[in-house]
Amino acid sequence: FNTISEFIESGLSVEVIQRRINTYTKTHTTIISELLKNFDSNEDYNFSYLGEDFVNRLRNDPNFDEDIYKVAIRQFLDIYIRNLYPWEWGFVIMPDIRFKEGFYKGSFRAQANTYDTTVFAEFMGGGGHKEATGFNIKANSISDAIEIVKKVIADNKQKARI
Repeated sequence: FNTISEFIESGLSVEVIQRRINTYTKTHTTIISELLKNFDSNEDYNFSYLGEDFVNRLRNDPNFDEDIYKVAIRQFLDIYIRNLYPWEWGFVIMPDIRFKEGFYKGSFRAQANTYDTTVFAEFMGGGGHKEATGFNIKANSISDAIEIVKKVIADNKQKARI
């Protein structure tokens, strides 16, 4: 809170601070739109994905910015995955942009006191903390990757429930 007070005292207005925090690029909105298009829910959790073709188009764009890509996914996880009623947790998965085909990166998010997502992530070589975890898996396609995650959830859901 001291930092915000210092910004305001130095002449920055609250509106300028909010604008800097809440400014989105076309790439942000493109990624979030794709995640919303692919959004679904299953039994008691939310999930979404970015497909191979979409990620390859982004990666081949000369203006591609990996930081914007990561921020947009994190925003989607924090705003939508753990907050879309009635479910309070879920995951996002996408091709891992660091590798060629066959590698997928995912993240879980959960509201506090719902599920310990580390239980799921650890089965896929990942980790983090109860409400936010990441993982990497190898699969033949995004559909296969989604099914792997769903199976890990089904097999471990009771153990992860808080």
